[in-house]
Parts: sequence; C-alpha cells; structure tokens
Amino acid sequence: MKKCLAEMILSLKKNNGMVWLLLFLCTLCFGGSKILYSYTITVRQESDNFQKNYTEQNIYDIVCLFDGGYEDYERRENYGKLAEWNRVMHESDIVTFVEVNKQYFVELDRDRSYEGLYIGKNYFEVFSTDLASGRFFEEEEFAYEEGKCMPVIMGAAHQGEYKLGERFQAKTVFFQTEVCVVGFVEAGEIVCYNGIMVRADDYVFFPMINFPEMEEIEEADSKLMYMKNSGIVKTGMSKTETQDYFYQVSDSLLMPGIYVIAGAENQRIPGMVISVQKIMQTIRTMLIVLCVIMVLLLIFYLSRKMKKNWNYYSILFLLGFSQREVFSVMLGDTVLLLIAANLLAELCFNVWVVFTDSLTVGVWFNILASLILLFVPFLFSVRSFKKKDLYQRIEEEGSYL
Repeated sequence: MKKCLAEMILSLKKNNGMVWLLLFLCTLCFGGSKILYSYTITVRQESDNFQKNYTEQNIYDIVCLFDGGYEDYERRENYGKLAEWNRVMHESDIVTFVEVNKQYFVELDRDRSYEGLYIGKNYFEVFSTDLASGRFFEEEEFAYEEGKCMPVIMGAAHQGEYKLGERFQAKTVFFQTEVCVVGFVEAGEIVCYNGIMVRADDYVFFPMINFPEMEEIEEADSKLMYMKNSGIVKTGMSKTETQDYFYQVSDSLLMPGIYVIAGAENQRIPGMVISVQKIMQTIRTMLIVLCVIMVLLLIFYLSRKMKKNWNYYSILFLLGFSQREVFSVMLGDTVLLLIAANLLAELCFNVWVVFTDSLTVGVWFNILASLILLFVPFLFSVRSFKKKDLYQRIEEEGSYL
C-alpha cells in the first residue's frame, strides 16, 4: 500500500499544471452542485411547510420591481400613488394584504446587527403568534412621533440578552432611535415573510410605522412605501388570478405594474429583470456543462498519462506489483485529487450554510458525485488496461530489463 501511495504522489507531481486545473474544476463542480442541491431542498421544504400550515388559502409573496424606470416612484409626486395602492390593498375584499419586510438593524450599545422584521397592524391577526411574556403592538404605536421610543417584540433567542422593558439605541432602516422591548415571542413560533416560513427565535419585530406627513418620509430618506407594499397576500385565487388583480389596481391608478406575485407566469417583467428561477436554471445548466468538461478533461488526463507511462506500468508489473496495484497507481492520483477537491468543496459549502441558514447535505452527496464523475474515466481506464498484455507491450517497444 505504501509503495502504491508513493507512486500516486509522484504521478501528481509530474503533472502539476493539469492537476491544479482539475483540482479547481472539481472543487467548483462538487461545491457548486452541493450548494445548488442545498438551496433547492431548502426552498422546497420552506414552501411545503408554508402550505402545510396555511392550507385554507393561498399565501403569495409580493415582489417590487425597481427596473425599467420604476425608481422614479421615489420622487415626491409619485409617493401618493404608492400610498393609494397600499390603501386599496388593505381595503380589498378579494385579498388579505399584510405588510411585512425583512431589514437588518444595528444595536448601537452592543454594536451588533440583528434581523428585523417590520410588520403591519394585521400581521399577528393573520398569522397567530403566542408571546412568552409582554404584549403585542398597540394601534397608536404604528404612527411615527419624533422622540417617541419605538417598541419591539423579540424572538425567544434574545430573552437571555434583553429584559422586558429594556431600552437601547438602535439604527434602523428609517433612522436612529431609542427602542424598548415590550414582549418576547414563544420559543418555536413561526415567522412568515417572502413566501417562506422560518423559526421566529432569532428575529426582532418592529411596527411598520406610518408617517403622518409626506415631508417626514423624505427627511427619513427611506423607501418606506416600497417596504410597506412589498408584503404578502392571503387569497383563495391562483397566482395568475392574483397577478391580474394587481395589474387591474395598478392600471386604475395609472401607475406601472411594479408589484408582482413571485412565481406568477403572467408577470409584465421588463427584459432587464431576471427571475430567481431563471438564474437558478442558468446556474444548473452551467454546472452540467462544467461536469461534462470535467469528465472529458479526466479522460484526456488519464489517456495522456497512460500512453506516456505504459512502459513504466509494465516495469512496475514485472517488479512485483500485482495487477490491482498497477491499476491503483494508474487511477490512484485521480482519486487523491478528488478527495482534495471534496475537502475544499466541503469547506466552501459549510461557509455557505453558515451565512444562508440553508439545510446541510451529508457526505453521501460527495461520494455519489465522485462516483458519477469517475464512472466514464474508470470504464475508459479498465478498457485500456485490459486491452493489451503488459509483457507484450514491453516486447513491442523493445524494452529490456
């Protein structure tokens, strides 16, 4: 075994350039495939959980498009149309509109960043949530008053860090202000936003405030109405029907259809806007092409190495190496290369999981991917190895010991 390992390492050193290229491409293939698979099963599980908990009606995520000149709606004269769209949605008998938007905020005293969820008045009515202690937001707390402490409801994970009634300075998406803790969510409660369901333990709930005067929203320099309108809707209609209703509202207000239902097939999406589905489909296609290139490069690498080292393998055979050991030397360096690539890919994948909270995927994925990638080169090597008798090969080349 030791002599086989030494020969494998020697073979890798002889082909430095090709080895580094294969290592990079293999890492990209394994890491990219594992991340894509993790993303797919995470989205599928979140979607299944969402539908399982709210099967009586459909719940859709509202996406705001900023492309195609829609950013002009941040201008003062267009604010009224966005506010009117918000009013129509809230008064609708066809859909139940819920304001909810995820934004980070910084707790200045501890200099730490948290995930904040800004919610509308009816959020806790539509999505029933239990509190471990404290109270829910009150009606008047959704109206902005300068100098007034902003209430927050914290997830269960923050209960050891903060106390009920505690106040601290925070930099929110709107402005820097004092906030006070008025409640803690029960451990294991579910939070709903962007068409997904996740545990609420790590989140901090803020009231989606209303500014009484237009001038104050300008002073805050925020995209408040974009945040308020990019919420979720609960309805008995399909995605296509809901999207048609959105366009009817937008058209009646003489404004572009900048709010779309995620996944609806009848969206009026400008050419520059690319959906997440299209991005993931492109990435999937690129990974398939990359894997095909990888297999071809492995075949080329093995073919070139075997053609160049036939006499060398013959000598190893005559020096006492068994047929299995000679075959191990031929493919062993490739196996070592794939092991190194899998370790690097696993490192990249773990970083991805930490930063995205995606589902983890076991080592079985690496093993299966390696076997699939090696299948064609393995068959090619076996066929080439058994095609010619090694003793005969030495005689043909006129090599003598």
